[in-house]
Amino acid sequence: MRFILCGSSARKLKRQGVNTLGGRALPVHLYPLVSAELQDFDLFKAVNQGMLPRHYLTDANTAWKRMQAYVAVYLKEEIKAESLVRNLQSFNRFMEIAALTDGEMVNYSNIASDCGVDSKTVKEYFSILQDTLVGFMVPAYAHVKKRKLRQAPKFYYMDVAIPNYLLNKRNLQPG
Repeated sequence: MRFILCGSSARKLKRQGVNTLGGRALPVHLYPLVSAELQDFDLFKAVNQGMLPRHYLTDANTAWKRMQAYVAVYLKEEIKAESLVRNLQSFNRFMEIAALTDGEMVNYSNIASDCGVDSKTVKEYFSILQDTLVGFMVPAYAHVKKRKLRQAPKFYYMDVAIPNYLLNKRNLQPG
């Protein structure tokens, strides 16, 4: 369970052992919008601008600038300022590779090879993305519990616009 405070660093709060008002507050997870929340849902707008309310409800250029600021502030404030990563360039490359494999089974060795770091570092990088609420892992599912699990988890960025931005995919059209 996580308590999310808007404008606060989730990792910093966790590290400092902040009293999250246990027993007096309910944990709330804030996610991007879903199509049912919008009267005139536009799939192509959602893919290009994302489903974060301020991004979806604005024009395409403003949404792109907001995503640029979101990623820049995330890298600068969350990662660099807290010294979570020694080599910011390798973490930036990792975020791009994670965007390429968004929604696929995670292969730590292949990602590590593409980033030029070891697989242990890649696991830590995924942990950072999860701790800062930028993405999440979906564990592998096995119907039979007795067998050895052979599947890998899948990683998803919390909004489709993040991998599109990281891969410089702009103005995606059908086909």
